[in-house]
Amino acid sequence: MNEIEERKEFEGLLGKALRPVYEPSEELNQKILAGEKKSEGNIYKNGLRKWYVLPKAAAIALAVVCVGSVGVYAAVKALKKPVVTDHAISVGNEDYIDDDAISRTEEPVTTNILATEAGNEDTAWIFKSVSEVNGYTTTSYTYDSYTAALKDAGMGIKFTKEYELSSDGAYLSTTEGDGYSTKCISATFIYNEGCFSVNQDISSGNIAEDAAYSIKLQNTSNEREYSSTSGTEYYLVDEIAAEDNEDVVTTYVMLSTDNTNGYISFKGLSEDEMHEVLDTVLVE
Repeated sequence: MNEIEERKEFEGLLGKALRPVYEPSEELNQKILAGEKKSEGNIYKNGLRKWYVLPKAAAIALAVVCVGSVGVYAAVKALKKPVVTDHAISVGNEDYIDDDAISRTEEPVTTNILATEAGNEDTAWIFKSVSEVNGYTTTSYTYDSYTAALKDAGMGIKFTKEYELSSDGAYLSTTEGDGYSTKCISATFIYNEGCFSVNQDISSGNIAEDAAYSIKLQNTSNEREYSSTSGTEYYLVDEIAAEDNEDVVTTYVMLSTDNTNGYISFKGLSEDEMHEVLDTVLVE
């Protein structure tokens, strides 16, 4: 079965499994697998990032069913200034940051859906799926509440105020295999006329202690800094990519602490609006 057929099968399973009170569109079913987000009038295409673990665990190059996932290489200390190259934003050991290698990496993906399950009154999540991706087992949960996803994850990017969650929901995924495990929480929020996405990962196992963590982008530009009202220094980097025959700017802010790695990405927001969101981020 090829990837397109697998996706169609997965969409059918989702349609049959989800409980009646939660009726997603066919587009959402595909987005859960493909990593494509759409929020009320704003197309938020944030395709699955690949996992790059260099150099010790380079074989772990898989597309995890965790929407918008990038990859965790190693823990680094709080919000260090990232290294910006032509096709990536990175932190960690600069000796492992190879922009050419990152831009070339396109691993074939083999996905097998092992099980699906609808949530009920006893679960915080509304849908669960288990899949095998390139030999690694991923268990994914969909929530209609970011707060509920945060509670189950025991981690995640937090804010001092509540934001409107997109109709796509929030996601929590765990991936395990070959001495490696990772947990990822992600969500997209509506803000004014645009939206922003959050993603945080924590991983352990077969990872070099001094490895690097990178977000692969099509291109990078307009690197700048912003000091929030709490005094936290953030580094913003733009990616300009064609969507529906027009150039669209997505701005990325990498967040790395001693134990987790992640990012916030913004689309359709002004510089002031992005600053407003960053002012509400809780750095723990």
